[in-house]
Amino acid sequence: MQNEIADKDISQRLDLWLATKFHDKSRAWLKKEIKAGHVLVNGEIKKQSYRLKKNDVLEIDLKEPKPFLLKPNPDIKIAVLYEDPDMLVINKPAGISVHPGNPPRNDTVASWLISHYPAVRNVGDNPELRPGIVHRLDKDTSGVMLIAKNKEAFENLKNQFKERLIDKRYLALVFGKSKRKSGWIDFPIARSLKDPTKQVALGKRNAHQQKTKPRPAKTFYRVKEEFKNYSLIEASPKTGRMHQIRVHLAVVGLPIVGDRKYTQKTLKDTRGLKRQFLHAQSIGFTNLEGEKVDVSAPLPPDLKKTLGRIKAPVLA
Repeated sequence: MQNEIADKDISQRLDLWLATKFHDKSRAWLKKEIKAGHVLVNGEIKKQSYRLKKNDVLEIDLKEPKPFLLKPNPDIKIAVLYEDPDMLVINKPAGISVHPGNPPRNDTVASWLISHYPAVRNVGDNPELRPGIVHRLDKDTSGVMLIAKNKEAFENLKNQFKERLIDKRYLALVFGKSKRKSGWIDFPIARSLKDPTKQVALGKRNAHQQKTKPRPAKTFYRVKEEFKNYSLIEASPKTGRMHQIRVHLAVVGLPIVGDRKYTQKTLKDTRGLKRQFLHAQSIGFTNLEGEKVDVSAPLPPDLKKTLGRIKAPVLA
């Protein structure tokens, strides 16, 4: 298959361009295909970071990856916070991915799900990899996660998310202090052109520089507590973009403690934290019986420890 580069794609990274054309393929797999010579630019192998030029011709001969079979993993420990015949709320630990990535693994929430709820194998838009999963949390984010146990519940919850009827509240420890005690962060979000694993928040000044279409994103926040160098913030995303809270807080000068993707900042009393201080604290939804349900997850030990050190710092 040959593709000639359009004007709108000039200067875009090769790997990012491929990712926009092949939505069902992972970026890691596409990177391997580039390296293996299955994607040629003007008949030559280029690096994944190659910037496309006008009149470039791409020859694409992707080799389909071997199908991955999701397997049960009953050894994963995940607490159930709420359950009815149709829906489930779990307390996802940090360090566990929601579904297989690349390379695919069987130590995910999805593997735990099919171990304890085999019927979810037929539930969802992509049940082979994401059975029953209607939303996700980042690997190193802990807390509440809502799951559908059957097809009716899946469609119902998907619609609640689409209509923004789900109330999600996160707790984040951030560097610095906000000038306002509460407010909205309203910046569209798009994938970074420099690093496809990151997202960027776009304002009026830099929106024209983005080659991929930004998506609207809104987050409400309020300051719960302030410390010498930090603030404890409750954030409620009204849209569900990838890394939304992390990107939005960083762009307004309140980067999340421990978030190495969006800030390099660190201070002595938080160096012991091995991941971002971001916890999905609670979720509110309506079950199939029409009842309003609100479920909370306690702050995990690692975040409790960090917060304790902030509140009562040890004098050197």
